[in-house]
Amino acid sequence: MGLKRIVLGMVIVLLCVAAPALARSADIEADFISANALYSAGDYKGALKAYLDIESRLPVPSFGLYFNIGNTYFKLNNYPKALVYYLRARRLHPFNRDLQYNIRITHRQLEIKDETSWFSFVWMIPTYDWALAATVIFWTMLFIGFLPISQIKKTFFVSIMIFLLMLSLLGSLYSYIMNSANSYVVLHKSRLFSGPSYKESEIAILRPGVDIVELKALGNWIKVKAHNVTGWINLKDVEKI
Repeated sequence: MGLKRIVLGMVIVLLCVAAPALARSADIEADFISANALYSAGDYKGALKAYLDIESRLPVPSFGLYFNIGNTYFKLNNYPKALVYYLRARRLHPFNRDLQYNIRITHRQLEIKDETSWFSFVWMIPTYDWALAATVIFWTMLFIGFLPISQIKKTFFVSIMIFLLMLSLLGSLYSYIMNSANSYVVLHKSRLFSGPSYKESEIAILRPGVDIVELKALGNWIKVKAHNVTGWINLKDVEKI
């Protein structure tokens, strides 16, 4: 009897703790649906306000929310901010084909060369193609089964090496994306200085939408690398991905 009371008490405590979280989740879901309705109706400013409000209340990052915010900024012709949210969404779901398409279109609007073109074929792999890949693997293994024993060993070894190579490439790609924690997007035409001050000499002009990597921070300034140029830029000119 004592054990039953303890278990019942634990259940009640868990329900009391979970109830407010579930209520907040339901409220956010309802607000998200309302924001989507505003977007569908063409009220992009209203939708953006609603999405950003949800973002401020959401306890964890959301791919769907980031993607929709990016789309809304794109509709409002704010392409640098759209790119910021698309890149945030990419960190959560790097193989989404629609997202990669939107990133390329945004780069085009900003007249920026797509720097991910060398592995763009990976981004374009739709989810349902994994079923096709599984089928190909099945028939390949079936074919191997009819080979001589010595050939099986050789083929198995080569297959393992190819698999490891592909796994390594995909791992490097994923690491590249996830290590973009110190990456920023330039929000508007900005100047790059030789030091953390507007009094320092100007090194270059950065166009909107250029992505840069932070090397060092000092107050409201960050030392960044943009392409082959290294210099300092003010935080008000950029937004972190």
